Amino acid sequence: MGGAEQELEQQYRQLREKVGERRAEVLKHSPRDDQFAAEYARLVSVTGKLVEFEKALPARLAEPARRLSTRIVRWSWVGQAVVAAALISAVFVWDHSGWWLVLLVPHLAATVAGAFQTVDAVRHWFRRKVAIGLHAVGVLVVLVSLRVISLWFLIAILIGWALLWSAVLDETGTSAKGAKA
Repeated sequence: MGGAEQELEQQYRQLREKVGERRAEVLKHSPRDDQFAAEYARLVSVTGKLVEFEKALPARLAEPARRLSTRIVRWSWVGQAVVAAALISAVFVWDHSGWWLVLLVPHLAATVAGAFQTVDAVRHWFRRKVAIGLHAVGVLVVLVSLRVISLWFLIAILIGWALLWSAVLDETGTSAKGAKA
């Protein structure tokens, strides 16, 4: 158990103890007693704090993993954008055909756009998997643009990009299917 988890467990334990203490105070008084109402109000207040803590607990426990996912996602997309920019530069430096820009410029634009996506606590694992899948498409882009493998792999690149963007759009709810829901 990490330090953050221990701290959350300690806070949870303290809140439960406070609820127990407030309950004991309420039970000391009769419902007709003036102190009963005051003690009961304190019990309700502390119990409300406990309920709110319990609601926020899953997000607070997932926060370290979400931050790691945020870094992985951001640097994966930024890294692929840098690779695309380097390949675009290589087209001009090596005096290759300008047709390679048809592949590389959309790759650059898509990776730059992907670098600014938000990673929330609910589906951060999904975003991390998509970012890792991006590297497979990026490897194909590099190999095809450097003429290491056949141009027929352009089909695999297009399928890879379609899968990546459909996954990202379905996740954000901006696709046609998500708009109907």
